[in-house]
Amino acid sequence: MVTQRSRAASRGLLLLAFGSFSLVAAGCASAPGTDEFSASEAPLEASDFSYVGRAVIDGLEATSHLAWRSRTWDTSGDNRVSADWLVVTPPQELFGVSRAAWSFPTECKAGTASCDPDFLLRTCNVDADCASTKGTCQPLRATMKSDADKPKKLCLGHSDAKLDAFYDVLVSGQRWVDITSLTPPDGRFEAMLRNGITRLSRRANPPQVRFLYGGYTGLPYASKVVPSLFRDVAATSPLKAAVGDYRSGLFSWNHAKFIAVDGVRAIQGGHNMWTDDYLRRSPVQDVSMTLSGSAASDLHEFANELWDVTCKGQAFPGTTDIANWPVWRGRACAPSYAESAAISAARQRKDGVKVVSLGRLGAVGANVADDGLRLALDSAKTSLRISQQDFGPVTRFGLSYGRWLPWVFESLARAVGRGVSVEIVVSSLDANIPGKGIAGTYSNGWTHADVAEQVEKAALAHPEYFTRGANIHQAICSRLKVAPIRSSADAKNPTGEPIGNHAKLFVVDDRAFYIGSQNFYDANLAEVGYLVDDLAVTASLMGSYWKPLWRWSSVNAVSSKSACR
Repeated sequence: MVTQRSRAASRGLLLLAFGSFSLVAAGCASAPGTDEFSASEAPLEASDFSYVGRAVIDGLEATSHLAWRSRTWDTSGDNRVSADWLVVTPPQELFGVSRAAWSFPTECKAGTASCDPDFLLRTCNVDADCASTKGTCQPLRATMKSDADKPKKLCLGHSDAKLDAFYDVLVSGQRWVDITSLTPPDGRFEAMLRNGITRLSRRANPPQVRFLYGGYTGLPYASKVVPSLFRDVAATSPLKAAVGDYRSGLFSWNHAKFIAVDGVRAIQGGHNMWTDDYLRRSPVQDVSMTLSGSAASDLHEFANELWDVTCKGQAFPGTTDIANWPVWRGRACAPSYAESAAISAARQRKDGVKVVSLGRLGAVGANVADDGLRLALDSAKTSLRISQQDFGPVTRFGLSYGRWLPWVFESLARAVGRGVSVEIVVSSLDANIPGKGIAGTYSNGWTHADVAEQVEKAALAHPEYFTRGANIHQAICSRLKVAPIRSSADAKNPTGEPIGNHAKLFVVDDRAFYIGSQNFYDANLAEVGYLVDDLAVTASLMGSYWKPLWRWSSVNAVSSKSACR
């Protein structure tokens, strides 16, 4: 476990001790055209953020959450994003295109001619080779198992190419790789992750790898995951890797989804590693993001906390398991990640994309992100744009397993009360993945109109959020819109199922946004995400994702369950 004191307390000593650093070791964390951070420069402060970031940082620093800084939350100002930083599935270019026209390749059987045995897609040279499968012939880097390999060309479907976004981050690792997910990967995601790990293992000095997932009932123990994931790693490889899972109590486990490498590169957001849900005929919409910079280091620090729980173990009704590669290491815990002095200095820069990393540990405690997200929502002055799976508790057979989270609806009611326009996109009622049962459900059992009604109830219960004499119902009708997700005129997938939304995203005043793993419905899980406080990056998100999403979804928007649309 890394030291539990706040990193903030040691930053001044670091800067004084090292004066100015070369940031070459931090790779993409260094800014173009400058490669030093001088001790004479003032370190990054809340005042360097917009009013959105300042509200979150000041609010967290004023509470006991300050003690968890550098463990479950932190700030950084040195981050960079590339042109393809936003990872959306199905991809943005399919907005406005009927789902029936998307590419759904016929999968092949392992052992048949021209069939890749892991991805179960046909190999090809040109698009004509994919005519019988309805795929598109493209190279997929995720097929590479070594640095010397060339990517295979496969007949890809609508979102298969996005596997490379995860693979590229993974194989860029030189010293340290952390992977977290809700479950072990399956299908083409497993093939991608296996190939990436195999590629790392074939280097002379492979990085330390840690992979941790949630341990809810029914999932395999870590020891059952290792044989498949490390199938192609040679026994003589110097790779050291740990796989872990945990559940704290009956209903709290890891839900964070990220790959972080070397403290300077990461992909994180809403994506699980599930082939049915993203790559086949009834895909849900989801959003993750990539970046370079010391915000990636925050994910390693968060992983330390998850691994600390796993290594200590959880007594019944909790559960943990640890397995290793090589297998002779048994249940030994991997060493903890420690942020380098260069990265600690780099995060003080002010010339990059500013990020507040926000995590929560679920039943373990230290649920900083709840207050961080609330503070961000409460900072809105003009607009809130929200894309979420659902807001209501899981309900089955007339019974609800949880509650509508008061802090979420009170924040939304306060926003409407102070004149903020609130636009929300949620899953369609009964959205699901065929054949997966309850595990494939993307609707908690509530309509978009039910969500609108709950906001109105919160507003009516708190007239103090509105100016004296205000017509609260009229304010709801004019400022709140809730819609079921659409990416085109289609209300259903080609298989007939309603469309699901799995994004965990909101935008404040079109100038800052959150992307992460945390839902706005009641689920006490371990989560992490980024509040990105940058006008240009937010504009990119608005143009490529939110505006087309709202264009198609808003056709069915309502403001109140009863009286207004």
